Amino acid sequence: MVQVTASFFSLLALVVVTSAEPVAPRQEVSCLDNLDSDSNANLADATDCVNELAALGDQVCEASVSGTAFCNRAGVQITGISIAGGNTPRGTSSTCNDVARGAGRVLDLCSRGDGTVKGQTPAFGNGDLIVDVRRV
Repeated sequence: MVQVTASFFSLLALVVVTSAEPVAPRQEVSCLDNLDSDSNANLADATDCVNELAALGDQVCEASVSGTAFCNRAGVQITGISIAGGNTPRGTSSTCNDVARGAGRVLDLCSRGDGTVKGQTPAFGNGDLIVDVRRV
């Protein structure tokens, strides 16, 4: 019985170690369900925009406080919104690839069955740059 108990505690320790927090905490995604469906973007066009931004790689995508359109098509706009600076708002930037990663996360978690999507989340690695995907 001692060996069974020891094995159980070894397994429990393994589970605790492997379920520890990841190194980079996951950023929250909002699917903007509080907005009406008129702001839902075309999923295929949004995917094209994500691919276009990813292809820019390490090029800088700079966002302003009032919002900067990174990709604009008939059925979708991907916008970067800076929330940097607190009481003294200022712009911020990330690589376009990191913006694409954030937008891709919105597509992964907020796509709807009717071929539309909308939502927002921080750019990968930059909580001061909000990536917004919707129809404008």
